[in-house]
This record gives sequence, structure tokens and C-alpha cells, in this order.
Amino acid sequence: MKLMIFSDTHDRLSKIPSIQKEIIEKNPDMIMHLGDFVSPFFINQLFDGIKNKIEKINIILIKGNNDGDLDLLGKVCDRFGIKLYTEYFSEKIDNKNILAIHKPNFVEQLAKSQDYDFIFYGHTHKKLIKKINNTIIANPGTASGYLSDEATYLIVDLDNEKVDFYNF
Repeated sequence: MKLMIFSDTHDRLSKIPSIQKEIIEKNPDMIMHLGDFVSPFFINQLFDGIKNKIEKINIILIKGNNDGDLDLLGKVCDRFGIKLYTEYFSEKIDNKNILAIHKPNFVEQLAKSQDYDFIFYGHTHKKLIKKINNTIIANPGTASGYLSDEATYLIVDLDNEKVDFYNF
């Protein structure tokens, strides 16, 4: 299973065409946005432009610290079949225990627990791939490019535990 993971788009509308292009090109099985999309209209515009191409992609949004209007966001998510998590996502996917959150609080302690195969987080705008014991910790950086020199995301292949950075 192939995951596309990005975070911290911060309503940067100019990045939508690049994000859409990469979604179509990479054709992931699942998309995770780790928070700080900021407003529902960003999510609506992002997925409305490619809704015919993404019908079979499982899409997960995790609320970040800058995201507002959860009522309208819920309606947008319902429209596209997106699952919205207000705190974190923790599930087994393809026999891999996955935790996805926005802020990195307690990430290293959680990795040391060995309860997770993968922990993904955003918030810092700094890309990172690190392994603690058998847990891979990864931060995709920022899809907006704010506070960074580049707009980045991750492709994760759960079958071979490969995690790679790409640019929007």
C-alpha cells in the first residue's frame, strides 16, 4: 500500500495545482494531511479539482493547531468521503500500526513504546525521517513551503517500509 503524506498547507492556494498534479501522478492508495490546512475552502478546492481522479483513494485529515470552522470542514469532508480526525489517527493498515498526529508531542516516547511501526507528524515545517527501535518516525515538512526553502511531502510504501521525500 502506498501512502502520500503532507502537512501544513496553510491555505497556500498557489500550491493546489502542484499538489493535484502529484496526487494524480503518484496515484496513492491513501492520502494523509497532517493538519494546518487552515480553512475548509482550501480542502474543498484541492479535492474538487481532482474528484474524478481520486474516487478510490482513502483520504484522511488530521486537525492542526491553525485549523478552524470544524462544522464547515465536516461538511466538506462528507462531500468527498474524507475522514476527519480532530486529535490523531491510530489504526492498523496492511498489518502496520500507524499513528498520525499534527504536533510532535511525545513522538519519541511513543516510538520507544514499540506500539507503532510508523509515526507521522507535521507542525514543525521541518522534514525528518528517523528510526527508534523498530518505529519509523517521519515528518513530511511543509506542503506550503512556508518557513522552509521547499514544499515537500512523503511517499510511504508500507510493503517494503520505504519512506521518500518529494517536492511539490
